[in-house]
Amino acid sequence: MPLCDTHAHINGPEFEADRDEVLRRASAAGLAFIVDVGTDAATSAASIALAHATPHVYATVGVHPHEAARHTDEELHRLLALHRSAKVVALGEMGLDYFYDHSPRPRQRQVFSMQVELALREERPVVIHCRDAMDDLLGILCKDFPRFPAGVFHCYAGDYTQAVTILDQGMSLSFGGPLTFKKNDALRELVGRLPLERILLETDCPYLTPVPHRGKRNEPAHVALVAAELARIRGSTPEEIGRITTANARTLFGIPEEPA
Repeated sequence: MPLCDTHAHINGPEFEADRDEVLRRASAAGLAFIVDVGTDAATSAASIALAHATPHVYATVGVHPHEAARHTDEELHRLLALHRSAKVVALGEMGLDYFYDHSPRPRQRQVFSMQVELALREERPVVIHCRDAMDDLLGILCKDFPRFPAGVFHCYAGDYTQAVTILDQGMSLSFGGPLTFKKNDALRELVGRLPLERILLETDCPYLTPVPHRGKRNEPAHVALVAAELARIRGSTPEEIGRITTANARTLFGIPEEPA
């Protein structure tokens, strides 16, 4: 069945010992491609290197809100210039995180806005991280910019009204392991109401491992478990879910049918 993982961090140290095996398992599970996501200067460069070395891996470049205070404006501009590299399909992971607050909130908002501005100017999609900050983040997009950029809210955890706002602006929503967690009935109810043509699948590996592997390191092959749960929720089949969500991801990120 066709699948893809639209949000992975396989460039990180958690996969240093067995990255090739992880990639082989992903291919065996039917993954057509993986989007490996940068969160700062080092991981963005590592994502690009991995993408260049691996036919079915693509990269993003960006600054996660946790890292916002660690990058000067000059460093940020140098990093974001990497978006022109081959096989970079989006800017991000960018956004706001008021749960951990690893960077001061004003700096988080400033760095997020700088990345959105570039995405709109260069017509690149974005990968958005938002935790406990949806009102502020949507406020920035609605008030400070003429339109929303193309892109995806990864590991979506907002409510239905916020989801409608995001979808009305042309963006997509991505779901991963939390869809399988026992406590997340509200999330399952929400995803059952959304248009399937605007849904993407992800793992966010090595984090947020789906049931029944929760508590262990996540990896791209486990996106099959997310597809199976979404199929159960919607009364569909994993094959149909995989086909549609993979096509959605190809359209958003401009990924061709055959690897570049």
